Formats: sequence, C-alpha cells, structure tokens
Amino acid sequence: MWPVLEEYSFWSIGNGTSVNICSDAGIGKDFRIGDLELDVPVQLQNAKVAALVNEYGVWNMELLHDWLPTHVIERIAALPPPSDSAGADVQSCIYGEYCRKNNDS
Repeated sequence: MWPVLEEYSFWSIGNGTSVNICSDAGIGKDFRIGDLELDVPVQLQNAKVAALVNEYGVWNMELLHDWLPTHVIERIAALPPPSDSAGADVQSCIYGEYCRKNNDS
C-alpha cells in the first residue's frame, strides 16, 4: 500500500531531514529526481534534501551543478532551502484530503 501512497504524495520541505533527494517528490508535486536518467553521486543516492545546503544555509549550487541539469537546478533554486527554523518536512497528498485520484467527491 505504501508504494501507491508514495506515488500520489509530495513533500513540503521544512528542515529537509525526512525527504530523500532522489526518491521523494520534494521539488514538485509530480517530480522526482530519481525518475531522471542521472549519474547521482554515490554520497547523495540515499541522502536527504538537507544535504544540498551549504554551511551558510543556502543551496549548495556548486554541488548541484556537478550532477544536475540546469532545468532541475532552476526548480530547486526557486524554493527556499531547508532550515531548522522551518520545522519538520510535511508529506501531503496530490489529490486532496483523502488522496483520491479523481475529484468525484
């Protein structure tokens, strides 16, 4: 059941410690970096979004440019970076409160 729920969910990034960089939809409701054919650095394959922030609390653009295409970097850069002050990451359902695939309520 969890794989089906994961398919129809996305994350709102808070502190970035719960969202997997590759397998979770953290930079768009229907976008997972792992769905792209990329050579993800070994140290990031199971990392959380918080690993993409530098010591100053901003996106580590140097790290991102090493392995991500420009269109993905632009999507990431448009989001606020994870921060401890933002609270926990929150998983939500794409199709609303009850996670229905259609809108026939």
